[in-house]
Amino acid sequence: MKFRRRTKKTAAPADDLAANCPSCGQSSPGRFCSACGEDKRRNKNYSLVGHLGEAFKVVTNIESGFFRSFRALITRPGLLTSEYFAGRRKLYLKPLQLFLFCNIIFFFVQSYTRFNTLSTPLYVHTQQLPYSDYARAKVNRAISARGITFKDYQVRFDAIIENQSKTLVVLMIPMFAVLLQVLYWRAGRYFVEHLVFSIHFFSCFLLLLSAHLLLTTGIVGVARRVTTHLAIFDNELLLTTPLLLVCLIYMLVAVRRAYKQRWVITVLKCLILVPGIMFIVQLYRFCLFFTAFWSA
Repeated sequence: MKFRRRTKKTAAPADDLAANCPSCGQSSPGRFCSACGEDKRRNKNYSLVGHLGEAFKVVTNIESGFFRSFRALITRPGLLTSEYFAGRRKLYLKPLQLFLFCNIIFFFVQSYTRFNTLSTPLYVHTQQLPYSDYARAKVNRAISARGITFKDYQVRFDAIIENQSKTLVVLMIPMFAVLLQVLYWRAGRYFVEHLVFSIHFFSCFLLLLSAHLLLTTGIVGVARRVTTHLAIFDNELLLTTPLLLVCLIYMLVAVRRAYKQRWVITVLKCLILVPGIMFIVQLYRFCLFFTAFWSA
């Protein structure tokens, strides 16, 4: 019986390593392109094992970055922003990627609770917000002009706002960045720095809001079994006070770590930033009302 003798794996031919990069066309020695980092031998491997190996690397890299980013976002406020501008970006998800994941988590959670915090329905716009008189007048004129009932208009409006809220929630990020720009205008920082901090903060804000909605829904469920007096849960300010306190603590640590100012200055600025969040949420709702109104 004859056995095939094993041969040692030899290094890649010098011609393959010296060839131009298939992605950018640059010529550089070695396996990896010095211009774009492309593996110049990757396109030579068409085996199933090779492709499965590549897929495994992609999944594990995303998974490790995913959990590392969420752990840092929740347990070490401001770290992701500091690491991003220190150039250490490969270990974590990109800011907008992280925000997208948090956005998906929030709207998934919101759909299973009794609250519509960021998907404000028409009734709330016309009855419970500072601009309700203005919104109600515009809606009444639109209903009269079209000759339809309020209920028919409400169904269409709420369906539109449910879809638009998932994308327009990103409007809060530049609003908050503008507020940071005003507070730190003497620090000489770029607007992009404030924008990245805002993305990271609102990513965590959506997670905190998700936890708040779940907790409040659970408390309301227990209260329904004990008492019929549930008017207290219609007071938005009372419901959001615990969330704002948590945001204040998180903001203090995040701003201190990212902007590296003295604690006294940090506390004073955070006492402006946290109420600013509520103003930004109301401004977001106002923008959301207009986009849904013109689409309905």
